[in-house]
Amino acid sequence: MNLSAPILNIPLPVIAGALAGAAGQFAIHLHKIRGFYIFSRRLVRKWSSMEKGGTEAGIRSEVKRRNILRAARIIKASQMLRTFVPQRPSIASTIPEPEVQGSDVFEPEKFHHEASEKEQEEMQRKNLTQDLQHFSGPIKLDSDLEKVFEFCRVKNNVKFSDAISFWKQKTAKKIAEGSYGEIYKFEHIDGTERVFKCIPIDGQHAMNSYENISLSVAVPDIVASKLLSDLSEGSNCAAPNFPIIYNISLVRDRFPDLLMRAWWNYKNSPERLRDPAEHPPPDQYPESQSYLTIESSFCGEPLSMKHLQNAWVGVTIMSQIVSALAAAEAAYNFEHRDLHLANILVQDTPAESLKYTIHNQHFSILTVGCHVSIIDFTLSRIYNDKNVYCIGLDDIARGSGDRENARDNVWLNHKTMYQIMGECSKGNRWDKFMPATNIIWLKYMNENILDYLRKNNPENESQMKAFRLLREWNECILGHMSAGDLLQDVISKDNPIMSVHK
Repeated sequence: MNLSAPILNIPLPVIAGALAGAAGQFAIHLHKIRGFYIFSRRLVRKWSSMEKGGTEAGIRSEVKRRNILRAARIIKASQMLRTFVPQRPSIASTIPEPEVQGSDVFEPEKFHHEASEKEQEEMQRKNLTQDLQHFSGPIKLDSDLEKVFEFCRVKNNVKFSDAISFWKQKTAKKIAEGSYGEIYKFEHIDGTERVFKCIPIDGQHAMNSYENISLSVAVPDIVASKLLSDLSEGSNCAAPNFPIIYNISLVRDRFPDLLMRAWWNYKNSPERLRDPAEHPPPDQYPESQSYLTIESSFCGEPLSMKHLQNAWVGVTIMSQIVSALAAAEAAYNFEHRDLHLANILVQDTPAESLKYTIHNQHFSILTVGCHVSIIDFTLSRIYNDKNVYCIGLDDIARGSGDRENARDNVWLNHKTMYQIMGECSKGNRWDKFMPATNIIWLKYMNENILDYLRKNNPENESQMKAFRLLREWNECILGHMSAGDLLQDVISKDNPIMSVHK
């Protein structure tokens, strides 16, 4: 059989091969064109989001952006529906607040400011000048700060020798560093373990490329620390899940050698060599530098997977956190607004149970050998004596978030919680009481506990029962207005580790 084309006298297999090759080249070029088209669309979307600004600007993934907006819509819808409930549970009732005026709100315009190279050079120049000077006399406070200091029993113008006079000197150990300060652990002469938080205030020396925070920005942390510490012995509302505050001081002094030795031991430790300390040595500060120091009870280590080998530990952790937030909401219209895993401390305890009171309703929670504490109230909002104490979070809520793992569960990433808070708070001032922020962080916490437990793969029936209980709670959390609402409707129902006292 002749397989040649009748006109060109070319064999058909040759023609077929040529056509196949041309089709292949066309497919390659088409793929390149499609790739360029997709790249162009992504670039246009990125430019558009940069022009829009706000929460969406820093979110690279469209999938993640939709998930954040969807989460915010669910929370807003739930809040709206719950307002139509005829009677709110008594355990969830909070303090009615009058419309506060600007002077009644401690809300600085900026939480922090990242210094430019020019500003850093100017600060260094001022530092050199200030190092040659010596200031004495009390630190001046305005009338509002004086009232706060008097209420919180803050000691003003003290020396480090007074602030650490009751330490067993050789026990001082640096255990962590926050964005703006150092955290030390020591043993008191009475034998108790305590924590010493030391934050540089004002001054011209920058720490970690940021200006030191002003004293007014630290006010919410001071007030919340004092009020929540008092909840451990409250009558109408009580919860044992906040650090006990022993002393708050405003120190003006050169950083002491005792703490510097602990600082260098921390920096040179093997684990820190892999994750270096970011703060500059505090002995670089002049003698005129001011510090806010907070001495509190030692509450354990940050929550991690090693604490969740038992699924019932996850249940007691969630039960304790929800109950503590519910008590703080009821007593002070409190929102934490920064409840990531590092701000949940876990400590072994011999106590069988912990006691709580909310509006004179008493109940207890089995510890399963675990006592939980909530710390760090820098971003918190609290109401007391007709005053709201908080800072604005617009800059943080507009943060870029984590650009990696964009398709992962958004509730596992604490940076995303700030963005969800920002979406839920649109149209409101940050001084307004929005207990939905507590719900956002409780959802984050429960998701992370479930994620840890899935990796540990609970097998026996008792462990699976605890896991199913946490999963049931997880499906209900976003349908509630506040921690108190969630406690009343979900956590206290069919919870085998909680007992309500008549």
